[in-house]
Formats: sequence, C-alpha cells, structure tokens
Amino acid sequence: MPYEGHDHTHPNGVIYLITGVGGAHLYNPEQQDRSDTWQAFTHRFISRQFSLTVVDRRGKSASFQQLAPDGVELDSFVIRK
Repeated sequence: MPYEGHDHTHPNGVIYLITGVGGAHLYNPEQQDRSDTWQAFTHRFISRQFSLTVVDRRGKSASFQQLAPDGVELDSFVIRK
C-alpha cells in the first residue's frame, strides 16, 4: 500500500513539510481552493488562517500536526521507520 500518512505510515522516499503561516499577514489565501495553482507535489495547502506545526517524536515514529491558533487540527500525518 502506498504511504498516505494515516493508515499507511511507512514512506518509500522523502517527505517535505513546508510550513510558515505565523507571520504578519496571510499569503495568497485565495490559493487554498485553487489546486491547479499548487506545485505538483503538494498534497494540502492551507492559506486562509494562521497556524503552527507540532512534531512529536517517539522511538521510530513521528507525528505531525498543523494547528490553528484555537487548537483545531487543520492537518496531520505520521511517519514510521
């Protein structure tokens, strides 16, 4: 089964996490719904609200969460080695 970050968590390659939504203003919030403008490797694009990335590493597992300022989870995935 191919890696998808929830049920299948053993990737076969490199995963890139690009995050940066904690600055002075949001960048291109309209692009969130325009997947035709995303890079080909983009799986999720959140640009309408500020957020932060939380990484929890335990042994051979790492879980990643993107959280809104109110604590709502916007995205998540797990990597297991």
